[in-house]
Amino acid sequence: MPEFLLVLIALVLLTGCEKREVFGERRIDMQVVSVKLASKSNSKVTLRQLGTGTLYIDQRLSCGRQRAERVRIGSQWEVTEMTYFYPESHRYTIELVGTSAICDKSQ
Repeated sequence: MPEFLLVLIALVLLTGCEKREVFGERRIDMQVVSVKLASKSNSKVTLRQLGTGTLYIDQRLSCGRQRAERVRIGSQWEVTEMTYFYPESHRYTIELVGTSAICDKSQ
């Protein structure tokens, strides 16, 4: 088997297996801008960071339509912003953690 084919097969097998490292973590205050009732079991929320105005569009909420309907536009929440670093590809990603509490605690 040619050497380049073995390298190609190895690349395909390793795609998506890169380990991520936590690069940073911070608590930020957010305000709900909009809620989309995506399906019976999932919904999405757009959040605005208080102070800077940065928008986080279509963040996944792990709650059904009935609970997502109770989320109030303009309500404020504290969530954790996690920054991850992928050393092999030298890239960074940012994820919001704790957005499910928006559904869990909305009444």
